[in-house]
Amino acid sequence: MSYCLNPDCDRPQNIEKATTCANCGSPLVLRGRYRAVKVLGQGGFGKTFRAIDEDRLGATCVIKQFLPQLTGTEAINKAVELFNQEAVRLYELGEHSQIPTLMAYFTQDHRQYLVQEFIAGKTLLQELEGGGPFAEAKIWKVLTDILPVLQFVHERHVIHRDVKPENIIRRQSDGLPVLIDFGVAKLLQSVTSPQVGGTTIGSPGYMAMELLTEGKVYPASDLYGLGTTVFHLLTGTSPHRVFIKYGFSWLPQWQKFLRAPISDTLIYVMNKLLKEEVGDRYSSAEEVLRDIDRLHRTPLPQSVGVSDEEFIESFLQEVRVEAPVAVAEVAVAGGEDDNLDEILADFRSPETPPLSTQLDDEKLLSSLLEDIGTQMRGELVNNESTVLEEVDLTTLPPLGGSTETWQAVAAFETHSTGISYLAVVPDSDLVLTAGVRSTVKMWNTATGSLVRSLVLPNTCGTCGGTGQVQRSVRVLLMDTLQKSTCPDCAGFGESGPNGMRFRSATYLPSPHTVALGAPKGIHLYDCESGRHRGLLEEEAGDRAVLVGDPSGRWLAGSGEHRMVRVWSVERMKLGWQLAGHQGKILGMVFTPDGQGVFSGSADKTIKLWDLRKGKLVRTLVGHSKAVGALTLSDDRLASGSFDTGIKLWHWPTGRLLRTLVGHGSEVTALAFGAGVLASGDSQGKIYLWHLRTGQLLAGLEGHSDRITGLAFGDGGRCLFSGSLDRFVRVWRPVA
Repeated sequence: MSYCLNPDCDRPQNIEKATTCANCGSPLVLRGRYRAVKVLGQGGFGKTFRAIDEDRLGATCVIKQFLPQLTGTEAINKAVELFNQEAVRLYELGEHSQIPTLMAYFTQDHRQYLVQEFIAGKTLLQELEGGGPFAEAKIWKVLTDILPVLQFVHERHVIHRDVKPENIIRRQSDGLPVLIDFGVAKLLQSVTSPQVGGTTIGSPGYMAMELLTEGKVYPASDLYGLGTTVFHLLTGTSPHRVFIKYGFSWLPQWQKFLRAPISDTLIYVMNKLLKEEVGDRYSSAEEVLRDIDRLHRTPLPQSVGVSDEEFIESFLQEVRVEAPVAVAEVAVAGGEDDNLDEILADFRSPETPPLSTQLDDEKLLSSLLEDIGTQMRGELVNNESTVLEEVDLTTLPPLGGSTETWQAVAAFETHSTGISYLAVVPDSDLVLTAGVRSTVKMWNTATGSLVRSLVLPNTCGTCGGTGQVQRSVRVLLMDTLQKSTCPDCAGFGESGPNGMRFRSATYLPSPHTVALGAPKGIHLYDCESGRHRGLLEEEAGDRAVLVGDPSGRWLAGSGEHRMVRVWSVERMKLGWQLAGHQGKILGMVFTPDGQGVFSGSADKTIKLWDLRKGKLVRTLVGHSKAVGALTLSDDRLASGSFDTGIKLWHWPTGRLLRTLVGHGSEVTALAFGAGVLASGDSQGKIYLWHLRTGQLLAGLEGHSDRITGLAFGDGGRCLFSGSLDRFVRVWRPVA
């Protein structure tokens, strides 16, 4: 269905593909791409709609339409200011994975609109209404998940001013809370003096004294909102109702509303969050986290039920929590003598244990289910088909096989730093190689000769060798790009001190382009001419992984942020930011149709993401250590791990087909050929496996260092391998 955005239309429902409203004739698609489908909410400033972005494969998004139901110029101007302010706040804060990303802000038909990321999940209020008051363990999870978000917001001199259960959504994909609705956020005008005067706007019951009576806000004002939110979740009693009856006099007696006893640690933290006077309260989110860290060291009276202990143990054993101090995965031995202070003592460990000490995958799955909540268990199991068992390969159609012997037929030296990436140019004798952090070259494999150098060590890393950079000039949130001389190479395109350095590379067969993940953005180079095509994303960051889809229309990458980011190469814009992994992403591969992408992570899992909907489809669990190598062909997915094993999956269903064992070190590269799978490891070993039987066909000797790239050419009858030993080797079967 399409929904008409004209507020005066009395029959706004329309058929799905309509372009204009059948009732009033208003256009149904904003900016030619955003189509509203359902009203999500309505308030004094306007309406919020669920919508689809037709430029992103029908991805779900949210449209906020500004329609102030106010009278008087001053009131309307204030409403306009708040609406504009929300756009600014979302734009600046959206870099955090637990704050919705602003996708667009514009005016159409004399109305203002915000378009932002859609967060699938339930608000904490909906969880409370559906499942009753939260257990103490679940409260600790809320606090430790949301306090770092508030710290991030406050460090950017912004106060949310409306922290409450309705404005925190537990994201369905990973169970993390997302802070929404910055429509009444306030910008701090001074770092040293965080006091700001202004109009009183917020939600009674969750508003601190200073905000309600003087319109002044501090970081402590949001912490009061967090305290009242926790009170609501613990007791099931609305702070608004309590405030209407008792004013602020209820604060010292808040424990009388408890339905079950809680620990002294939580009582102490709540007492400081719920102080009436701002000076008596915690002054920052970081202070709250430090206090939790300090308090857990003091023995606490035990008043937590058995179910709470089990929840805490599962959560702390299996889920890595983001916090401003070092946090580790910890294993808490279950037992009747365990108490809350002992568990919390392990909650903030000074070091993260190595992957080999992490818990087994069945417990991880159990924890993830617990993390989402019992009310969502069925949906998680259905949508994330996590597989641990093997199935018989003979039930699937054969892919052919090979009984031939493979041997090296050619070898040539490439980069002095070693090879970090290798790709075969289809229907040619050419291969593309990237050195370690610098240089990209094209080679003729028949002769071993260099065809061209695309990127050299002194190619300017700022402008990509063009001598010019584009600078964005923002006017009312509208970006205008202007070209200017590159400041780092003075327009010459070469700069020794600022030479091109990259962490990742990937080849796009169409349009014959190589993409480089560099610190200052993703650079695109035309492989035919060697010319710089553009900068896909002008943003500092460490992109350790970069892959392209088979059509060349999409790029996916990841770095330290643990998110899968997907860019449209055609539009030169970011499309998706997908969060869910608990560890760094080490490998990715697109599905053959380009509508999905797999990601492997240090958290030992593999996730499949639907790029049409921007959501998690399933999680594959089975490896005992980090997953760093992925490759895909037709309906088969192969994954290689630091546990030295390889797993074959039927990826459309998530079924595990077979585990291949033979490597003596972590598997670093994989490639499908004609009926065979090639695998390489960190010691320079290459193995060939028969796909149907899983039999080890051959071990290919020749490389002396880590295998960094494997690719088949000539219809799968020729294997190319690249290594840190600087050599490309060419392998073919012989009778």
